[in-house]
Amino acid sequence: GFDFFSKQLVVDNLELGEKIPVVPDWFSITHAQNPGIAFSLDVPHAVIYAVGVVMLGMLAHTLWTIDRRARVIAAALAMLTAGGLGNIIDRIPDGTVTDFAFFYTNHPTLTPWLKANVGMTAWPVFNIADVLLIAGVIVFGIHQAIWGDDEEDEAAAPA
Repeated sequence: GFDFFSKQLVVDNLELGEKIPVVPDWFSITHAQNPGIAFSLDVPHAVIYAVGVVMLGMLAHTLWTIDRRARVIAAALAMLTAGGLGNIIDRIPDGTVTDFAFFYTNHPTLTPWLKANVGMTAWPVFNIADVLLIAGVIVFGIHQAIWGDDEEDEAAAPA
């Protein structure tokens, strides 16, 4: 819900490309429409919808069947499902996703270092659903790195 509300707030109050500085030279709310996927990669819409629906179906099935005591993995899968659903629903009307969070810098010392070491001084514009997707991947990865498949054994063990 918060993802939908935040996107609608941006669409209703900002013209496409309009920016509102929140923290000068670091963060602004910027109205952008992304026809691609992560980092604005250009992928045919049919592929985006097909992969999205299949992935959401797999995530929903896994959430429905997972052991109720496997809370960490369930949280990761819930974040992935919510993020994917948020962006797919937003894409349906016109094939684009509303993005608005924009982190960047014009800092005189940091800018040259970022250009030299990272290759950019701005992160691509993103939204709440994107944050949920990335957080879900991170939590899932940490879970797998620490517990792997052992969580099922831990969940089944007596307390």
